[in-house]
Order: sequence, then C-alpha cells, then structure tokens
Amino acid sequence: MTPEKILAVARMYRERLEREHIPKHAMDPNRRFSPNMTGFHHQMLGHAHYMLDAVEQYAPDPSREQKTMQRLAACQTLLWLAGWYTKNEIKSHLQEADELAAID
Repeated sequence: MTPEKILAVARMYRERLEREHIPKHAMDPNRRFSPNMTGFHHQMLGHAHYMLDAVEQYAPDPSREQKTMQRLAACQTLLWLAGWYTKNEIKSHLQEADELAAID
C-alpha cells in the first residue's frame, strides 16, 4: 500500500471523526477496555482519532511502513468495534483510497 493510499484512508477517517466531534484521546496503556465502561465507544473512537496522527506522521517514511500499517490497522479495528464500519466496508476503503489518491 502506497503512502498516498494510507494518507487518503487516514484523511477519510479523520474527516468523519471531526464531523462527529470526536476529540483525540490517548488511552492509558495500563487500562483495560470494557464494554461496561462509561463512554466505552466514545473512548475507542477518540483513541482511533489520536492514532491517526501517528499514521500520518509515519506514512511518508518507507523505513516505518510496518509501524504505519500497525497504527492504521489499530484505528480500523477500533472503528469496527465501535460499530462505525463493517469489516467489508473497511476493506473497501482501500479501493476508495485509490480513487481519492488519483484526485489529489
């Protein structure tokens, strides 16, 4: 996956998170996620928003491709678990990224 495609997917997610007024929020790495937590979905979405900064930072650097893909996969997993997208929709985002990258 090219840096341009990665950045196009990240931009698509960021635009939706901002449109929905989800603030960036780094989760405490020592805290466990639980569906019973107050604001569980909001916290997952906030962390996904936060992780997009790393995706955008690492994407242009070929030596950080693995780290970039790990962060993108983490964001996509959080968006899926929060119920924003199905797994098939997330897969289709790569195709949409081709179209968006061609426009830029």
